[in-house]
Amino acid sequence: MPYARSLVHLGSSIFRVSLTSSVMAPASSRFLGTGVALGLAGAFVAPSRPQAEPQSRAPVTRTPSAAPTGTTGTLATLAAASVTLAAFGKTQLKSTAAKDIDVPAPFQPSKQFGATEPLGFFDPLGFTAVGDERGFRKLRVSEIKHGRVAMMASIGLVGQHFLKFPGFEQSPAGFSVMGRGEGVLGFFGIFLLCALLELAWREEPGSDREPGNYGDPFGVNMYNDEMRMKELNNGRMAMISVLGIFAAEMATGKDAMQQFGLPALGAGLASSASASRSSFAGSSSSRVAAQQNILRRAEAVVEDVLPPFQPSKQFGATEPLGFFDPLGFTAVGDERGFRKLRVSEIKHGRVAMMASIGLVGQHFLKFPGFEQSPAGFSVMGRGEGVLGFFGIFLLCALLELAWREEPGSDREPGNYGDPFGVNMYNDEMRMKELNNGRMAMISVLGIFAAEMATGKDAIQQFGF
Repeated sequence: MPYARSLVHLGSSIFRVSLTSSVMAPASSRFLGTGVALGLAGAFVAPSRPQAEPQSRAPVTRTPSAAPTGTTGTLATLAAASVTLAAFGKTQLKSTAAKDIDVPAPFQPSKQFGATEPLGFFDPLGFTAVGDERGFRKLRVSEIKHGRVAMMASIGLVGQHFLKFPGFEQSPAGFSVMGRGEGVLGFFGIFLLCALLELAWREEPGSDREPGNYGDPFGVNMYNDEMRMKELNNGRMAMISVLGIFAAEMATGKDAMQQFGLPALGAGLASSASASRSSFAGSSSSRVAAQQNILRRAEAVVEDVLPPFQPSKQFGATEPLGFFDPLGFTAVGDERGFRKLRVSEIKHGRVAMMASIGLVGQHFLKFPGFEQSPAGFSVMGRGEGVLGFFGIFLLCALLELAWREEPGSDREPGNYGDPFGVNMYNDEMRMKELNNGRMAMISVLGIFAAEMATGKDAIQQFGF
């Protein structure tokens, strides 16, 4: 039967279309399968058998229009099902292609500008994350800003050995100037200048500019990819350099240029010059030499009578460590240096004890107007954090002016009297203050490191 063969071919074609549509749209396959099954069921229903004809009958001529009515309806049903399936498959292809176009690739920190050979993208602690464009942008802005500050600081740490502002001629070069009044005054001036610069050039929220691009206020026309890469790499090198200068000065007490022995060279030239001048003084040079010999002998006698200053015997050594100075900051006979370090230790300990309590307490209690501020060190990245720090800075300056250590006083380091009349200053309380301050300094550093690694404040570290 010709129409039966056509039905078979049409059924196989519809099955292939339905199979393709089921792959393209699994969620709608059950509905399409039902339609196909209904169409195929009609296709394979046997037509009604005609009545038996006598063997001797005249031949009957059949025309194409004489096909059974049931077969014609079946063909129409199958054709409609095939058109429906083809249209649905085409729609699914379009929707799948649209999804492929609309879904953007996730943000890749490793593909951003700034990766430099031979290290390439360097993030061993995993501060950045795939898809976190906002976090990457914040870190890149911080990297550029700290790099710019470090480049100026590295030049200043080297240059101030030779050049100093008027009024600061007697100030020491290096970080040690922060222990004197002129150093605090200079830092305060730089702090105010930075605040003005921060207000003058700020990153616009929602701007399409790359991180660290604040325009070209001086019209130098040098902002391109080459200069951006140089600025990043030089800033990274400067940050390492400043940390190296700081560590070397803490270990040796010498500034950036003194590390190369330049003061020793200058002292040698000065001594040779003084010797040449004394050669023209005639007999007076011998008289000066004799006086110097008498002074040296007197100093030797005093040194033999008075034992040298012993840092390990001073108050503050606690068991089980005892006197703890593995880096050798103190030296036998250097009482002035030990006193300065002990004053710094007590002062930093007092600040750290208040800071540790504040880092824990601000998770629960906040000042009016600061309710939406984040707890922890992350608040320093916002305006209210800078404002609060500035207020604390001014308060500390007032306290420094109100209670100061008197030069030449016989009081022990850190003893500024009893302004509140608590009458609790004794050896027991002094030892407790020292040990609690040391513990607080370690605690604050631990809280800071944990927050940098996890983004959680002191209390959130415990799951609260």
